[in-house]
Amino acid sequence: MPQLCPELTTKLASLKQLKAEFDLELTKIKNLDSKKSDDLVLVRQIKNQLESTLKSIQEIMVTVDWKDFYYRELTSVENKNNYHEEQVLEGNGNGVLALQVLHGGLRLVSGGGDGTIKLWEWELNLPSRYKEKQTFSERYSVSALQVLPDGNIVSAASNGTMKIWDRNIYGLVETSQIIREHMQGYVQTLKVFPSGRIVAGISNGGIEIWDKDSQGQYYQAQGIAGSGGHVLTLQTLPDGQIFFSNGKINILHQDSWNQYDRLQEIDNQDLFTLVLQVLPDGRIVSGTLQGDIQIWDQDAKGKYQLTQSFFGHRNSVRDLQVLPDGRIVSGGGDYTVKIWEQDQAGIYRNIETLSSAKVTNDHGSVYTLQVLADGRIFAGYGNNNVIIWDGDKVK
Repeated sequence: MPQLCPELTTKLASLKQLKAEFDLELTKIKNLDSKKSDDLVLVRQIKNQLESTLKSIQEIMVTVDWKDFYYRELTSVENKNNYHEEQVLEGNGNGVLALQVLHGGLRLVSGGGDGTIKLWEWELNLPSRYKEKQTFSERYSVSALQVLPDGNIVSAASNGTMKIWDRNIYGLVETSQIIREHMQGYVQTLKVFPSGRIVAGISNGGIEIWDKDSQGQYYQAQGIAGSGGHVLTLQTLPDGQIFFSNGKINILHQDSWNQYDRLQEIDNQDLFTLVLQVLPDGRIVSGTLQGDIQIWDQDAKGKYQLTQSFFGHRNSVRDLQVLPDGRIVSGGGDYTVKIWEQDQAGIYRNIETLSSAKVTNDHGSVYTLQVLADGRIFAGYGNNNVIIWDGDKVK
């Protein structure tokens, strides 16, 4: 179950307790030859309490705004093992290429190769299930999407456009601004600063910075020319630095005028970097087209050096997430999700591999994944599914 706001958590705990009392009293009555009126009255009272509590929970859910649940960085993740498929969502066509789960797992957004963006919400009905709430179309393949700090959605499409989506007065999501039209190259990856600044990696190798004006409309504040190759992945840091890969890992530094210039290019030894994540301590974890996962750390002069490399997936590492406790969760072109943990010597070992019978080699790439604080893993696959994995708590 998602980690909910305190009021919902209290209500759900009350609902669970009432259900247990109801089941106990019902069992007692079934075992009696004659039904006592007092027992029947008690069962009816508990039933009424159950219905009242459920109604209050539904009322809370109605008043919860989408904008209360934007993405936040994780500070801890529950350690789990023995993962299994909790639910399979019939997602977007032509592969689920982009996915973002909102804080606590109450809602999620997915984007597909068929141009659709789907909104999903967690249903209160037991057992817990996610249900599709709305589908809207970009018309062209969704190459990237993010949820902004104000709760709006920014998406990019293969025709070069980038759009902001907001809810209208009827609660339906629609385009509120087209901030990038059919410009040279298309956006392949997006990241957002807490301020709402959007950083876009372009297929022509460039980086674009988008800020809001005084009217709340986005404009391009800076464009950084590319040095060859597509910008495949990027990460923004709180200090303003931007890490990105066009096959090689590059670092952009922000000067005192809030302009960016190239600070460093990391030699990744002829391997082609597809994804990366920068850790709070400054280390970089990257995944390559060749299937390797690499760990980079800074030397005494501040230059990044390769400190560890290990084989992760056949047919490339498509996405990865490093957890606060140091574990790595990766998804690959070999249709698997893998969990990695350091041994006593600090060497990463594969401790669990997640594969689904619903995913085949033909359309099985894991294009995108996200791990939640409760330990669940959401993965978007090339076969159009979003699979939610959950496991047992490690004692």
